[in-house]
Amino acid sequence: MKYTFLGNMTPLSIRLATKNDIPIIVSIYNEFIDTTITMDTTLVTVESRSKWFNEHSPEHPITCFVTDTGIIAGWSSLSKWSEKLGYKRTVENSLYVARKFQHAGIGTKLLKDSIIRAKNLGYHCIVSRIDAENTISLSLHEKYGFQNIGIMKEFGFKFNKYIDIVILQLLL
Repeated sequence: MKYTFLGNMTPLSIRLATKNDIPIIVSIYNEFIDTTITMDTTLVTVESRSKWFNEHSPEHPITCFVTDTGIIAGWSSLSKWSEKLGYKRTVENSLYVARKFQHAGIGTKLLKDSIIRAKNLGYHCIVSRIDAENTISLSLHEKYGFQNIGIMKEFGFKFNKYIDIVILQLLL
């Protein structure tokens, strides 16, 4: 998919990730280990993300937001919600935008793209789990129709404190 970027930035595209993208996906993800955006507490490795990458498929895509100069500025994924077959029409979305590219509309583009891909793949529901204090991500998801369906109180634990996780759902 091609997009025109916001503001003074250049055109870009969103494309399916390849194995060659794993190091930059890892780099972007690891930018957030020092936050509650992820519940991981240690840096992930290319090896561990290679296993994660291989668990995805054309039905569970990982995409990269790429500038016209070839820089990957963010990525998103649609992952299985559960291994149980009764949940096969539900996916969980994740998206991460490199800190130096934030607040430029990239998260919006990645989320819109994920919604379109989920519809085209025949999914019925997208679920997101977001730290209750991550108001930017919560607002972005709600802007595109995700509804808050509950809060998992003190579900995460990081930085010596319990973290509430909001569950958001979009029915397609």
